[in-house]
Amino acid sequence: MYVRLADVPVPRRLWWWLLFLFLVVRSNRRALKAAGKTGQDLGESVATRWAQVDADTAAMLRLTQTMVRLTWAVVGLTVVVIAATMYLGLR
Repeated sequence: MYVRLADVPVPRRLWWWLLFLFLVVRSNRRALKAAGKTGQDLGESVATRWAQVDADTAAMLRLTQTMVRLTWAVVGLTVVVIAATMYLGLR
């Protein structure tokens, strides 16, 4: 009822081995094409992500520069108000 693997006849004809070799090569080509497509998709995804990160970084730097300018403006205004208050108070 059952057949052992050792009892399975191995084909010895040349055409069978050529067909087997052709199928293996064809399978490898498909695998290479699929891997190439996956690599291309991954590369495009990474490049898109890098561009997005660069844009986000530029936006964050602009925001930081704006906050620094506003901070200096508040510091300057505070100094002016304190100086004016002291001048009017001591007068």
